[in-house]
Amino acid sequence: MKDKRITELLGIKFPTFQGAMTGVSDHRLAGAVSSAGGLGIIASSGLSAEELRAEIRAVRRMTSQPFAVNLMLRYASCSWWRTIFLLLV
Repeated sequence: MKDKRITELLGIKFPTFQGAMTGVSDHRLAGAVSSAGGLGIIASSGLSAEELRAEIRAVRRMTSQPFAVNLMLRYASCSWWRTIFLLLV
């Protein structure tokens, strides 16, 4: 029997995680992967809080399936994190 813990935990069909690649992993790729049953991931490196908000909203328009956001901790300021938290709540 196949182990389905990760797919059940994340609410995805396939145990496939898209890599968060700066400059490539935007809403189009993340939305397509999530729509296909994997876990699409938006790369946030180099994006302002408003740009990331737009990417998140674009994925939400594309699919109702789960997706993730890769956040770069070492470059974030306190105000940036506060904004990100408010976007995701």
